[in-house]
Amino acid sequence: MPLPKLLVITNQAGLPVTAEWRELLDGFSITPVAGIAAVGAALASDKFECALVSGPTPGCYRSEEHTSELQSLRH
Repeated sequence: MPLPKLLVITNQAGLPVTAEWRELLDGFSITPVAGIAAVGAALASDKFECALVSGPTPGCYRSEEHTSELQSLRH
């Protein structure tokens, strides 16, 4: 059975590498994107069951600005 697809949106170097995070993320097929601006391209090329948004988003002062990109993850 294929793993659920997780879109990881972050401007940081990566997610924490603690044992707990590694164990949790092992259950997913992960597609990382560098920032909210790259979400559209990722969504155009694949379908995801869930998304993880991590870290600050430079130049984005209100999360509502990119609500449409994130809502497109909904089925």
